Amino acid sequence: MTCVACGSNSSRRSKEHVFAAWLLDFLKAKKLRFGVFHLRGDGRVEPHRKEIELNSFTLNRICEDCNHGWMSRLEEQAKPVIKSLIRQEATLDKLSRAQRHVLARWAGKTAIVESHAVAGESPIDGKLLLWMREHENGEPGRFASVAYHAGFDAVGHLHVGIIRDLIGGGSVAGNIIVITLPRLILICAFPLPELRYECRCDLSVLHPLWPDAAWKPIAGQLSAMPQAGSDSDTILDTVQALAERIELSHSLK
Repeated sequence: MTCVACGSNSSRRSKEHVFAAWLLDFLKAKKLRFGVFHLRGDGRVEPHRKEIELNSFTLNRICEDCNHGWMSRLEEQAKPVIKSLIRQEATLDKLSRAQRHVLARWAGKTAIVESHAVAGESPIDGKLLLWMREHENGEPGRFASVAYHAGFDAVGHLHVGIIRDLIGGGSVAGNIIVITLPRLILICAFPLPELRYECRCDLSVLHPLWPDAAWKPIAGQLSAMPQAGSDSDTILDTVQALAERIELSHSLK
């Protein structure tokens, strides 16, 4: 098969959960149903695929070697960190460097799998998963990740594709993906291929996880964060506001 994470190999095909099975068990959310929608620039919301249970939200283009190997080990490393944050036994500002890196790596892996599972028009390059496989005990990879303490209980995701047309034809894409969990939101920004970038975010509400280098304040005027609330509209407004609060400033130098 051809695995998104490691390419062509002789391993058997498997189904990788976007939201890990242990997480859905912990949240008692396996049977929770959700839909995938396109949010257009004019505010219109269009269905993208039929409603499914979270336990069926999988990607079948991951080989068994990856699924039951390095990805499984990453889930085991991230499990205590995520559980403690959801239970509010730990806080984002008190995480160790190692815990931040594990959380960022888990968020990055989950975001990449999500981008392929939803069949979006700009999925993230699987080479980033190959990097994680080959550098299992190293740095998270070529992306940026931040976290936010949410005041509501929800499970979901938002994928923002940033597509740029190239001179002479073709296009390149960067992506921002928001992963929403109860009391915890993780945001990953993936840069345009091959370009240098500088990480910026709203440091007043977000906690940088990776990279370790100093983050700069986001440029420009930001809209106010939505008022606290747990209804679906407020949650969506909050997730959209957070996606606007991280950016990768690209440079040709």
